[in-house]
Amino acid sequence: MIAIDGKNVPLIDGHVHIWDQYKGVRYGNIPVKSLGYGKIELNGVTEKLLPPSFVDNRASAEILLGYMDDNHIDSAVVLQNPCYGDQKEYVAAMMEKYPTRFIATMGKVDPRDTEHVLSHIDTLAKEYRCSGIKIEVPDVPFWLDDPAYDAMWKKLLEDDLIVVLDLGFEDGPYDWNIDRLTRLLTRYPDIRMRLPHLGISRLWDKTQKPPYPELQKTLKLFDINREHLTMDFSAMPFYDPEDDYPDERNRSILRIVYEHIGAKKLIWGTDFPTILKLRTLKQCIEFVAKQCDFLTFEDKKDILSQNVIRELRIPV
Repeated sequence: MIAIDGKNVPLIDGHVHIWDQYKGVRYGNIPVKSLGYGKIELNGVTEKLLPPSFVDNRASAEILLGYMDDNHIDSAVVLQNPCYGDQKEYVAAMMEKYPTRFIATMGKVDPRDTEHVLSHIDTLAKEYRCSGIKIEVPDVPFWLDDPAYDAMWKKLLEDDLIVVLDLGFEDGPYDWNIDRLTRLLTRYPDIRMRLPHLGISRLWDKTQKPPYPELQKTLKLFDINREHLTMDFSAMPFYDPEDDYPDERNRSILRIVYEHIGAKKLIWGTDFPTILKLRTLKQCIEFVAKQCDFLTFEDKKDILSQNVIRELRIPV
């Protein structure tokens, strides 16, 4: 817990990643080579994934728990995705080992495997304790509204599972397909869905000015699916890596979102461990607790813990 206005507030990180061995795949089928000391190689190009203190590029549960303890974070929701590799066994084991700290997870699926995706979802939910699925659209490239995937969306509805849908952070053909997502939600307006990183909404594009026209397209989705749609705002510093804390641009962006959809639709998360390249977890917490002065105490309590509890129907 942390203290806000002299009152204790539970703190749940709604967006973290852990893995035992880095073995990622990007853009459908391109393997990522782990070089160690925070570096990876993709398509022959060396990139910085993590701070250099991650010697073997391992982001273990115990490393995360150390950061959580240092920053008074009570618990976390683990999201899984292809860029870190298949970690379902590891994550399930860590949830078993630390049940009060890792309170939910979303398993990764590949929608393109239409023959097996339904049984894969069953396996994740029944054997690996997944509350739903995580899809990184550019890394499992598919067209969201293609009828070929209707069986998957229908299964999520019928089984009452949530999908965390990452729309992409780049300019590829499968990134930021907001029109396709709008058509999908119009077809399935009751699907439980979270859009991480504020849907991303091309917010890295500095030519966008308030009220950010691409972001407005994301916010209009709440007119279609008001009851079951949420957003988290993890990793906002990556919109502009050259900007410094206290992130005035991001503060203004979050205020626009808050004024449109309200606090109860927003979930705080860090995107650990990659966020450590740009911010400390203390700064991620204080961004909400101290910098966003337009939020009330009750707003902050909702955003920092209560909303993710409601979203995932976690017993308290």
